[in-house]
Amino acid sequence: MRNREMDRPGRRINVVGTTGSGKTTAAREIAERLGMKCIELDALFWKPNWGQTPDDEFLPAVEEATRGDDWVVDGNYSRTRSIVWPRADTIVWLDYSFPRVFAQLLWRTIRRSITKEELWSECRERVRVSFFSRDSILVWCLQTYWKRRRNYPEIFARPENRHLQLIHLRTPRETAHWLRTLRRPTDGSAQADASLDLTSIREADMPIETIVRGAGEVVRAYREQDSGCVSYILEVALGRLFVKAARTDAARESLLRAEALHEAIRSPTLPRLLNTFGTAEGPVHVYEWVPGEILYDYVTMDGERGRADPSSPHARFRKLSVDLILGALAVIYDLHVQIARAGFVAVDFYDGCILHDFDEHRTWVCDLDEYRPGPFTLVAPRLPGSRRFMAPEEFVQGSVIDQRTNVFTLGRTAAVLLSDGDLESDAWRGTDRMRDVLLRATAGDREGRYESVSAFVRAWREASV
Repeated sequence: MRNREMDRPGRRINVVGTTGSGKTTAAREIAERLGMKCIELDALFWKPNWGQTPDDEFLPAVEEATRGDDWVVDGNYSRTRSIVWPRADTIVWLDYSFPRVFAQLLWRTIRRSITKEELWSECRERVRVSFFSRDSILVWCLQTYWKRRRNYPEIFARPENRHLQLIHLRTPRETAHWLRTLRRPTDGSAQADASLDLTSIREADMPIETIVRGAGEVVRAYREQDSGCVSYILEVALGRLFVKAARTDAARESLLRAEALHEAIRSPTLPRLLNTFGTAEGPVHVYEWVPGEILYDYVTMDGERGRADPSSPHARFRKLSVDLILGALAVIYDLHVQIARAGFVAVDFYDGCILHDFDEHRTWVCDLDEYRPGPFTLVAPRLPGSRRFMAPEEFVQGSVIDQRTNVFTLGRTAAVLLSDGDLESDAWRGTDRMRDVLLRATAGDREGRYESVSAFVRAWREASV
């Protein structure tokens, strides 16, 4: 599934999301703004008084409705995916936090139950069913929210879905902003380009500072980075972008590695790489900007004293509930399972690669420029990285760097975030079973660790139940 040109949907769009996320409202507005027809799967499925249309009628109706171009489908029915997705060119995923979705659904259900609003074919929500039965839509939300949110990234990554563009919207505010950018086509395409921007440039024979200042307002610049890159948070017409440019040979190699990783991995946990282009100084990467704070910013934080500062993102994150921390670790671990399966080895992963939105409690992973195909043999005296997270072999020239190395780093990540890094200290907030898993994962003898990232994550999940 392609993530580039995320702001420009195609001509055959499917809006998906959990129950209560606002799919119908969004689909109708997309259709109205782009001059397309809106196809509500619920309207095709439900008969009067909540009767269900059998599949031998429902599926042909979906097939007929999605012939041709210029349509927006509203709905998640898994059995229609084999019809809709091969024809679609864009998926809009409304991926909001659970508190937000449940609150929206609760108030919507109360309003519909009171007003007796007709939904489809004389279907109306009733107080008794909505609040006091196993068929309650609120119960359905509780049963399906986490499953769908967990399964969608895997479904998006399947080979048969690589033709689809994913527009991943994480908050209602982000959705509203994106919707305001939509307009009817003026040249026969789904949406006409207004101007050349950093998401469409291919070459620019000028310094990066000139480029970014000409493209928008620089919100923040990171010019003193030991990676040899310079980075910017940039405010442009359609929102914010994160721009990273290489200024040294080593940085150029890093950005090439990052590009290869993003080509191989499609995950909502990774901010999207929207564009790459060349300049007089070297390659430039343009990423989507995601809300959140880096848990450790080495430019502004002073080592362990910076992490210990109560106002720092690292310290605030460690004060979150154990359930929220475990949720963030699950996101990080699932991504690394996917990375390992794609044949890459993690290098230089630490809390500076973790972005967390403290309002919505969403976690992303960024700055994976040192990740590379593996296993490989270390030819330098050591690998780059933070000592708190690195395995012993990363400091030994000639060592094999593989998944056992990554198991150590992922184990150290949990030890740092659920404790102070010392699994035996009173600061440990996990269970004894979880501690046992981490002790094995971070064994000094690599042969004593779990043999793969998948094996470690399976053991961790079992211990975390």
